[in-house]
Amino acid sequence: MKTRMTDSTSDRTASCAPFTNQRGVGLMEVLITMLLVSVSLVGLAGVQATTLRLTHEAGLRAEAARLAEEFTEYMRSAGPHHPFHSQWERRLQTRLGAEARASVAHDGKLVTITLEWPERSPQAQGHDALQRLTHAARL
Repeated sequence: MKTRMTDSTSDRTASCAPFTNQRGVGLMEVLITMLLVSVSLVGLAGVQATTLRLTHEAGLRAEAARLAEEFTEYMRSAGPHHPFHSQWERRLQTRLGAEARASVAHDGKLVTITLEWPERSPQAQGHDALQRLTHAARL
C-alpha cells in the first residue's frame, strides 16, 4: 500500500493570500499606541503640576486663616492694643512671604482682619497675583 503525500504548503499559501499586503501593519499599530501613551503622559504631567500648585495655594490660604484666627484670639484675651501685633506681623511675613500685609480694623466688639500676600505661580509670568483673606469676628 502506497501512501501518497500531498504538498500542504500550497494550501497554506492560498489561505494566507489575503494578508500578504499587510506587511508593517503591526509596526504602525505599535507606533500609534506609543503616540497615544506619550500624549497621555504629557497630559498627566500637566495635571500633576496643577495639583501641586493648587495644593500649595490651599496650604497658604489655610495658614492665613489660622493666623487670622490666632490674632483674633489674642485680641479677645489681651485687648486690641497689645504689643503682640508686631510679633504677629513678623510671623505672618515668615509664613506667607515678606510681602504679606495685614490690616486690622476693630469697631467695638467687631474685629476685621484682612490678610494679603502675593501668590507666585508659573501662570502669572512675572506678575504676582494678590491673594486676599478677610476674617471677621466678634470680640
